[in-house]
Amino acid sequence: MMAPLAKKSLNKISIIASKHIVKQFAAKFGLAYFGHVDPRADEYELVRGLTSSTSHVDNHYTVGSYNGKDMIFVDRRNEISFPTKGAIKYRWLIMQFELNSSKLPHVFIDCRHHDAIFYAHMFVANVGIQDMTGYFGAESKAFKEKARVFASPSSYNVVGKMLTAEIAETIALHFSRFDYEFYDDKVLVYASNILPTPSILEEMLRVGDWLAERLNAVEI
Repeated sequence: MMAPLAKKSLNKISIIASKHIVKQFAAKFGLAYFGHVDPRADEYELVRGLTSSTSHVDNHYTVGSYNGKDMIFVDRRNEISFPTKGAIKYRWLIMQFELNSSKLPHVFIDCRHHDAIFYAHMFVANVGIQDMTGYFGAESKAFKEKARVFASPSSYNVVGKMLTAEIAETIALHFSRFDYEFYDDKVLVYASNILPTPSILEEMLRVGDWLAERLNAVEI
């Protein structure tokens, strides 16, 4: 078992290394790096979505524009607990892109990276959202095997326009290492429980830009 002091030192090294990597990424793409931000501070736009809570901590807050789209990156950590299920610590790298269109329904695509505690918390905090994989995964066998789709049944028709066969197949075959969330005028790309690396950050940027382009073209 790792000694507490050694574990603390490794955590510090991890934080310093992550900061260096994210700052390099920001410089390469002309983004502004701010580091840790207080979610209660008014001067920063908070990245919301399913992982937002009163207890989460956001590090490496980075903002800017890519291919004409406003974007925000955060390294988010939180501990989620649920009665009878205990508590688990989570870490998400999140890249948020702003869309031209607005009022998109709330959709979460989990490429099977989350557990029972996360789902239990999600269903309680988002009343009405259901597992709709059977409806939207039929056109792609690969997508149905690798992903789950959560949305409100009342938004079935709109979600069908958003989650086209092309998007489902591309996510399944090329981008299933990430998870995705759409709502209002936002698309979020998640990398779960992983340290930032240049390749991960650039791939998140690429898939987020691609998804935003596709969703901008949807007529709601």
